[in-house]
Amino acid sequence: PGQANLAQRVSTGWAELPVPVIAAIQGRCWGGGLQIVLGADFRIGHPDASLSIMEGKWGLIPDMGGTQALRALLPRDQVLELAMSTEPVDGRRALELGLVTEVADAPVDRALELAAALKERSPDALAAVKKLYYRSWREPAWLALARETWYQLRIVLGRNQRIAALRARGEPRDYVARGRW
Repeated sequence: PGQANLAQRVSTGWAELPVPVIAAIQGRCWGGGLQIVLGADFRIGHPDASLSIMEGKWGLIPDMGGTQALRALLPRDQVLELAMSTEPVDGRRALELGLVTEVADAPVDRALELAAALKERSPDALAAVKKLYYRSWREPAWLALARETWYQLRIVLGRNQRIAALRARGEPRDYVARGRW
């Protein structure tokens, strides 16, 4: 995305994938590790996980694109405090702040459970929802609404929407895999 260097694309590039990205966090997730998982769509942390914007401890600044995710997830003063103090927060505090989506005693199991549930949804709808929200989150309302209309038309005209409707009625159908989004 944009002028991102390779290290930044490791975090920011997740947004460009037309599939949900789920990160499971257990143990220490500091510095670059935190920046990488911040790019995920969903972050599931263990209650005792340790998360920290650690770069300042060594006289550095976060430079792997995590700033892009952090500005969408947390208020600026909270980000500044985390980045300047470098103090780790546990999974529960990370949830309160918005660094993680949810906390689970078995984050990998919960991530797999979420992935299995999402796998049952239309891949076109998942891709369109992700693209819609990432692109429209900070845009003017008129542009976001126009994009919403355009994406919905593309979905309604696609085969996967009809398959989703049949599946919702209990008729087993397999989705068509296509790279439309």
